[in-house]
Amino acid sequence: MYPAKLHLVVRGFILYLLFMKVQDVTSVKFVLGIIYPPVFDISGYKGYLESVFGTADLQSREFDFDVTDYYEAEMGKDLLRTFVSFERLRGPSQLAEIKRLTNVLEKHAGGEKGRVVNLDPGYLDMDKCILASAKYAPQKVYLDKGSTPIPRSIIIGDPFMPTTGVSPISVQGPIMTFLCRCANAIKGS
Repeated sequence: MYPAKLHLVVRGFILYLLFMKVQDVTSVKFVLGIIYPPVFDISGYKGYLESVFGTADLQSREFDFDVTDYYEAEMGKDLLRTFVSFERLRGPSQLAEIKRLTNVLEKHAGGEKGRVVNLDPGYLDMDKCILASAKYAPQKVYLDKGSTPIPRSIIIGDPFMPTTGVSPISVQGPIMTFLCRCANAIKGS
């Protein structure tokens, strides 16, 4: 039924696990993409987000979110987007929990028609930018309890260079400008 030498493969794998060197995990900079209608009080909501996640240290400029109409039925037309990063560095393993928390925050801010704000948490370090999602797609890997991280881009020197299969949403100029500012903040810390 099993190959005759399967026990040797299993034994080798166990030895590998026992003696492999685990790398230390470096802290990462958490970011939050925020999509909202023009009537939404983003300044006030940013203060609320700071009460949840800590001091925000950088914010992108506000720009039109016109790449898709996915949120239109729920949030209306002419949506806007901004990105915020938070001063305190955290462990990357917190991403799944933060994604679940942002789902709760979206519902809490919502009205009768549904969400009035969409929150996309993620993090970056000096090698990559990862955004969390609760939706399945081939390029996503399962993280924890319904959260899947989406590798969005890598840094090759400076600025960020998109990887293949990256959504056009993630390579808009204002996003890349913001991510480079975040990377520079990490270098300075």
